[in-house]
Amino acid sequence: MLNVKKDLKDYFEEVEKEEKKGELAIRKEFSSLCGVISKQKQEVSHVKALITQSKGDPSLLDKIHSKVKGIESGLKNFKLKSRGDYESLVDEEQIITNELEMWAEKFESYA
Repeated sequence: MLNVKKDLKDYFEEVEKEEKKGELAIRKEFSSLCGVISKQKQEVSHVKALITQSKGDPSLLDKIHSKVKGIESGLKNFKLKSRGDYESLVDEEQIITNELEMWAEKFESYA
């Protein structure tokens, strides 16, 4: 019985450590996402301003076109990174589910 208590205590300590790591990672990711979104908003605002200016100066069209391509590229990269992050989370969720099932089976065998 003491072995079960020790195993359980060790498990909960490990879960708490992982939870703290996860919270820090979430904060870091949130900050990063806010930065990316802010940068994209600035780029869109800049393009809007260029479009307004281009009404009087058609020579700005090439600059507008290159800025729009940059925005599209940034969004594409963001989506690819987000998809990769999502797939990593799905894999991590499966690992955690497997661990929980293992612990449930272990507790059932002790009972």
